[in-house]
Amino acid sequence: MQPGDIAAARNLIATMRFSEVLEPVALDIPVNKRILVIAPHPDDELLGAGGLIILAEKNQCDIKVVFLTNAGKPQNRIDAERILPKLGVTGLFLEHPVREIDPQSAGRQIAAELGSWTPDIVCLPFILDDHPDHRTTSAVLRELCEIAVDVPTRAMVLAYQVYSTLIPNVVLDISDVIDKKISLLSEYETQSSGRDWGHYCRGMNAFNSRFLYARRRSGFAELFFMLPCHEYLKLCLAYGEPRDLVAR
Repeated sequence: MQPGDIAAARNLIATMRFSEVLEPVALDIPVNKRILVIAPHPDDELLGAGGLIILAEKNQCDIKVVFLTNAGKPQNRIDAERILPKLGVTGLFLEHPVREIDPQSAGRQIAAELGSWTPDIVCLPFILDDHPDHRTTSAVLRELCEIAVDVPTRAMVLAYQVYSTLIPNVVLDISDVIDKKISLLSEYETQSSGRDWGHYCRGMNAFNSRFLYARRRSGFAELFFMLPCHEYLKLCLAYGEPRDLVAR
């Protein structure tokens, strides 16, 4: 995040009106829902929402993952195409350049792919997540909703964390599927060559377990900021217009 973002971030956070004692509620695993997961780069879908995807697929949810870029590594698409069937989901690869995602183009591409398939849930990185492509994803959602006008009136947004902590209002216990999540994450070969993302993710999800209120000696959790889509888009405007979200 650049220094110029501080005022915009402050304005956004000021709109959340969270309590002094943060108590996220348990997220019910979706059942028979259509879920659209937008991942700026291959592996973001697992880092931020892998547990949700695994659990929701078991509950007969229809899940589509859209990859905005390949993170500059063609091997990532090959890895993702191998991993997605193991998750039981389908994928769309837009191949935008890293840090040069065109929200209008991406929004049109996604809308054309979805057709009459309207998601009940949209998962994407939280608008303040610490990567410009992650923040641009909210601009992509806004452009999608300009075309697919039924999305903001129907869908719920679950904004996930990748690099940065977020202000969570829901928590999902993924303790029973953490091993599968980390195992699949490790299959991104080029992504794992420079950093052990499995180690990072397991630690993040272990840290998040502080929000699990069931008594257990250890656990793992994913955190989300959940709002109706139209309310999330209004919140994004506190940070900036869609064009202002790109490459901050």
